[in-house]
Amino acid sequence: MLYSFYLQDESAQMILARQQTLAAQSAWSSEQEVGGMTESVLALIQALPDSVRLERVNSESEGMSFEMTLLEQDLDVLLSRWQQQYPDWFWEVAQQQSDSSLVRAHKDVVDVSISVFEK
Repeated sequence: MLYSFYLQDESAQMILARQQTLAAQSAWSSEQEVGGMTESVLALIQALPDSVRLERVNSESEGMSFEMTLLEQDLDVLLSRWQQQYPDWFWEVAQQQSDSSLVRAHKDVVDVSISVFEK
């Protein structure tokens, strides 16, 4: 029964995070000056596999940043593909400490923060 409550809480948090992401994407899409890097990063984020949990997306004056949870091997593949696709961008990747016991139980799952800047 406790596990069921835990899963309900986790599910509610995931739904809230997804709604926040969709709201941010909608706000960016409605702006008239969206283009270039912002549009490209949003396309990358929208193409993420279902196994990736997107936590947060931020638009900064110099670029964009986002946080996500995924398998370490998926991170390597995605970063390699993105860096080949956008060689003129600077990619800054920082691994985050996880608060989730689920993530700690799976050592191959990582929380990362990725910042992207134009060179």
